[in-house]
Amino acid sequence: MIAENWLMNGAKVTVIERDLQLANEFSATDIGSNPNLEVIHGDHLDRDILTEVGIPEHHIAIAALESDHDSIAAALLASDMGVNRTGLLLYDADLVKVTQRMGITFAVDRKRVAVDNILAHIHTKAAGAYAVLSNVPNIVGISMRVDSSHKFSNMRIADAGFSEWMRIAFIQRRTVDGVWENLRPAPEKLLLPEDNLIIFTSPDKVGELERKFKV
Repeated sequence: MIAENWLMNGAKVTVIERDLQLANEFSATDIGSNPNLEVIHGDHLDRDILTEVGIPEHHIAIAALESDHDSIAAALLASDMGVNRTGLLLYDADLVKVTQRMGITFAVDRKRVAVDNILAHIHTKAAGAYAVLSNVPNIVGISMRVDSSHKFSNMRIADAGFSEWMRIAFIQRRTVDGVWENLRPAPEKLLLPEDNLIIFTSPDKVGELERKFKV
């Protein structure tokens, strides 16, 4: 999804995947046929491979691996080889601030999404005020996926029985063409399986929210 977003904005993207099967599967997708995408099977910590793909000429390197420590190592290596901006998608929220002190440009907890740019994008198409999330005290934005097993799946938002301490900011839904679109959470809007809900809540309610969406 990261690669898809960059490609949609006209960027050239290189994906390095250690698992040959995953690399082949990704290459076989609709995204994989994009002429601006290059999928490389190899080790993201192999300097020779990084040199071969011209990593120093890349504007940004983003690591989103299964292991947070592998991601950190990959981002630091890319920085060491000359990439000016580096990013991480981490599972461990405690590592986010730690890695920022290492010189990583940005690090994001996978459960807590940085929605500033998305809100700004929506604001260009919809009237009304919005607040940049980082400037709102004691509020976090979290991405949660609707599963068919959830009791509120295929229900209207108005009938879903969500608590007052959480607010759905918008719904991300994949179209028939495979493109993600952002929908406003009107009360009559149905929540469908595989929808991503961007939810605002207070930090002390994160655990309760995660339990509500547990599969």
